[in-house]
Amino acid sequence: MTPRLKLENVGVQFAGLRAVSDVSFEVAPGEICAVIGPNGAGKSTLFNAIGGYVRSTGHVWLDDAQLSGKPIHEIAAFGVRRTFQNGGLFPDLTVIENVAVGLHQSHNISLLSGAFSLPSARRMEADAVRKARELLDLMGILSIERVLVRDLSSGQRRIIEIARALAVPAKLLMLDEPAVGLTTLEIEHLDQILKRLAREGISVLLVEHVLDLVMSVSDKVVVLSSGERLAVGTPAEVRQDQAVLEAYLGYSELC
Repeated sequence: MTPRLKLENVGVQFAGLRAVSDVSFEVAPGEICAVIGPNGAGKSTLFNAIGGYVRSTGHVWLDDAQLSGKPIHEIAAFGVRRTFQNGGLFPDLTVIENVAVGLHQSHNISLLSGAFSLPSARRMEADAVRKARELLDLMGILSIERVLVRDLSSGQRRIIEIARALAVPAKLLMLDEPAVGLTTLEIEHLDQILKRLAREGISVLLVEHVLDLVMSVSDKVVVLSSGERLAVGTPAEVRQDQAVLEAYLGYSELC
């Protein structure tokens, strides 16, 4: 089977400082892969390299397409979606309106047809609302579609960010610390959503510090230390890797 995502000797250098060095791993279709490591290990830099936000060496493939060296918008066009720690939601819009913002990016509604409410624009608008409701239903939050984002919890906002990222069809969803600030119940909900997306065939790559979530949801874990790949394996394998325990946590038990 062709990997959904393949990294081969990816490296990033800033002003002589090697932030990421020769990192290689693969993610299969529908697989959830977590990237973990201490602060400064190179996790976010690696994410930025995959998404085209920083220049890198080595090679990145999505299915059979090489992403290396391509601009951000071209990488997104291949089906790479990403959320950030600050998701940029519109607090004074409703949940469904925020998701529809992402959907409008994939609808070719001209300014003229929108201004005069031509039938084509009305049909596309109705289609956007329908797809937004389908995404909210997939995320298990359809019941709050008319609630203003400013009135939601951090966990609910994080789920909306994911829904909006998926408004345009995705092959790879990249999540940067999605569990930050979430309650235990919200993390459990996030866990269920990520597994549901994987069952839909979407590959998920996440940087995360909440190790309970990592060990529960991941099929594969990549451990970085000082910009280098220290280990890769299943959660059980990584949990028992002595080098990981010593370099990443400094003691003899992971979770």
